[in-house]
Amino acid sequence: MSVGCELPISVGKCGLDAVGRCVDCNERPFCRTHQARNGRGVPFVDLCTACAAARKQREQEDGRRHGQELLDQINADQRTIDGIKAAIAATAERLRDAGSPGLSTQREVSPAKHSLLGFVREDAVRVHGWKVGSFDWNWIDADPDSSSGGWPRSGARTTWVLSDGTVAVDPWGGSGSLKTSVVQWHAIERAFVRIADQLVRPR
Repeated sequence: MSVGCELPISVGKCGLDAVGRCVDCNERPFCRTHQARNGRGVPFVDLCTACAAARKQREQEDGRRHGQELLDQINADQRTIDGIKAAIAATAERLRDAGSPGLSTQREVSPAKHSLLGFVREDAVRVHGWKVGSFDWNWIDADPDSSSGGWPRSGARTTWVLSDGTVAVDPWGGSGSLKTSVVQWHAIERAFVRIADQLVRPR
């Protein structure tokens, strides 16, 4: 006697001849109608439609949870970076209050701005700032012929704190056009504080 499909229907169980048993629900028999299929329509030999739907729901929930975790981490990192930027600006203010010792004048950097096609360079400007050191950054090499707007690049760049307390990267300029990790931001802040402490006494 053949085994009948045990998946529920509107009234009772299906009862059609089973073609397999589901690995996800304790070997419950399923018929061809209740046999799960992949995206190409190929049937699974050991998965019923109910469990396939449950798997898909779990995957979607896991994806949403993972996406939210990533977003939460990005937001947390941004709050940390904002705090570091504020601390750097406060250190720059301390140096300005002390008469801006060690300020390098007429240092040329090249700010960048964001366009619909990516980051593009503007004309170079001359600014005043303190050279902090070389740190790792990520940036976009603008390419007007590319639909993506350019190519991602990374590497060590000479990093400056300008007289207004903002961070600039030579030769690409403002750090808003470049990205780096929280770890590197902490390193920039520590290096700048050491420079400031050598130039003026801490408050």
